[in-house]
Amino acid sequence: MQPRWFILTLATAWTMHAVHTRLRVNPIFRSMPRIYLSQELVEARLAEGRLQLQGDRLYIGRPGHALALYIDSAVLFEGVEGASGDPHEILGCVKSSRELAVMGAEHCDTSVLVGDIAYTVRPGFLATPVGPDGAELRLDDRDWSQLAFELGQRAA
Repeated sequence: MQPRWFILTLATAWTMHAVHTRLRVNPIFRSMPRIYLSQELVEARLAEGRLQLQGDRLYIGRPGHALALYIDSAVLFEGVEGASGDPHEILGCVKSSRELAVMGAEHCDTSVLVGDIAYTVRPGFLATPVGPDGAELRLDDRDWSQLAFELGQRAA
């Protein structure tokens, strides 16, 4: 079974809407989906002061009311270099660093080599909402909307 994940990048508001819409269409998950955050998005929000990074946790929101996200490095597969297809069927997929290691893939910046096939990737993180005790949190529609808003809006 493929893990569930959603993509949040510095892209358009449509991406945020797509994330929220997919969550509303499928409101019941056996476990929380993982959220892909591009490195570009994280760096921009850190620079704006809208995220705080402490170890392997990102905090979104005001102190005392912040949502914690456990993060793990990951990549989003965006293209295949020099091949006529995607023999590994991973275009559009997000893989964590651990998943890449299991695949025997070699990652360097914006490229991943799987066997003899080179892929173009977007570096980032897989994030999972967690509580103060580190346990995964189940977010309701309101919390997902707030998360998408906080990550998707640029600072004024």
